[in-house]
Amino acid sequence: MDNSDENSPLKSAAIAALLGVPSRTYTRTRDAHPIYQMVGQVASEWAHLEHLLDELIWRLAEVRRADGACITAQLMGATPRYKTLIAQLTHLSKTKPHLLQFVDAVKKLMGRTYDIQDQRNRIIHDPWYVATVTSLSGHGSPAQFKSMPAKELEFGIKDVDVEADPRSH
Repeated sequence: MDNSDENSPLKSAAIAALLGVPSRTYTRTRDAHPIYQMVGQVASEWAHLEHLLDELIWRLAEVRRADGACITAQLMGATPRYKTLIAQLTHLSKTKPHLLQFVDAVKKLMGRTYDIQDQRNRIIHDPWYVATVTSLSGHGSPAQFKSMPAKELEFGIKDVDVEADPRSH
């Protein structure tokens, strides 16, 4: 056997099989990997939510959309947008009391999206890899590097089941 066979996938698979463990290597995800479609979809859907919040802020402020965009473009993420809406509705309710009813609805929506926003951040901001399972019947699958996210406190590359509930990522 020459040196080119020393690190072959088949040899690694045979050793892993003898030891009874899968042999995994991780590489950067290729440009055309399907995981990027999921990441892009998550980013786009969240951008639509933030845009909707922007539209509400502009309407409540009674400013032209482009003028309002100069302000809301400086807000990073959904939470400051929710807080802006709450402040606007509270202020405007002094002269338009019917608007006060929407404050609790915005607060509730903000609370419901905290975990979703954290999941979105992990999907978008944690680096993606391909886990190559070198077993006799193994195949490559997406994996993600975790750097101690607040809710999981994990460190290292973790395999991801893209068919599972996205809240598990």
